[in-house]
Amino acid sequence: MNFNIIILPQAQAEIELSYLYYKNKVSTQIAKKYINEIELAYKILKKNPFFHVIKKNYRALPLMKFPFLIIFEVFEDIKTVKILSVFNTNQVTKKYPD
Repeated sequence: MNFNIIILPQAQAEIELSYLYYKNKVSTQIAKKYINEIELAYKILKKNPFFHVIKKNYRALPLMKFPFLIIFEVFEDIKTVKILSVFNTNQVTKKYPD
């Protein structure tokens, strides 16, 4: 049975900001690859969200080709994954989500 995915506004804003960065500073093709990788991560999380626990109930799934971690919580009882942040690992670690 698949899990539902909920993307918090902060995480969506981080995705959009990264997409615009890749589109404007690198290329449209790279920006599309970034979004495709995010969508692939969602598909993975829908099937099996039980990845590495990083802190308390928070888990993380790294993207394969881009320097980002998807930070999320799993609610097994309601079959839901709540995406809290799409964190750029090139940022200062003090900005790491709590």
